[in-house]
Amino acid sequence: MRSTFSKAKISELFRATNSERVIQNASEIPLLEAPKMVKHHIFNVFRGNSAKSQKYRDFFKKHNIDLDSYCVEISQHRHVSEIHALKNNWTTQWKLWIDAHPDATTREVYQQAGVMMDRYGISSVPLTKYRSSKK
Repeated sequence: MRSTFSKAKISELFRATNSERVIQNASEIPLLEAPKMVKHHIFNVFRGNSAKSQKYRDFFKKHNIDLDSYCVEISQHRHVSEIHALKNNWTTQWKLWIDAHPDATTREVYQQAGVMMDRYGISSVPLTKYRSSKK
């Protein structure tokens, strides 16, 4: 025997069925892991032991810039694939700029940091310290 429903009843049943289906499907979606976050220094640290690395560290020291006070927290993936990708990366950009502006004022150094943050799309990320002070 065939049952007959009004268009309104069919519509009501369809909405209920779809809502239940959505709720069931939503509970079946696996949650993604949170990305691993890293702190990126705005003023490059230049960790190498060479005289050239020391030259760049001295440049920031001359301007009394505490490198660990100016960091942004970004995903490790972004840090590796965008900020420190091969060729014209963050470190290279600082080297080129410092070499071209050895007598830059402190204001110009901070302005360059802002330009680079804009270029790499991290201007809107809040600044943080590399290590939080422990009391």
